[in-house]
Amino acid sequence: MDIIVSARHMELTDAMKNSVISSLEGLNHASNITKAEVVLDTDHNKFRAEIVVHGSKMNLDAKAEMDDMYDAIDKSVDRLQKQIDKKFGKMLDSQKGEHLGEIEAELAEAELAEAELAED
Repeated sequence: MDIIVSARHMELTDAMKNSVISSLEGLNHASNITKAEVVLDTDHNKFRAEIVVHGSKMNLDAKAEMDDMYDAIDKSVDRLQKQIDKKFGKMLDSQKGEHLGEIEAELAEAELAEAELAED
């Protein structure tokens, strides 16, 4: 994965760059990501991290604004991980040929059956 880290209105330190790289390499399904662009920014005592990833059949972005740069990086990586999990979940479901409504109906039936067994 190619990782491009840049900074606006501030100086990019090695610690910030290493934090971004280690966080992105820890993502699930990272092997499907070919490129990641990260922009770190500061504005009026707030720190912002924006991540855009490109990969096989996906282009995702996540942003976070916090009081601490490292918290902003972690928050944006967490948001990105949620998007990736959702994307791959949908891709897996579509490969099975099941619609989301069918899956939810099966789960509701299973929960109802468990509730009936618990009552008996």
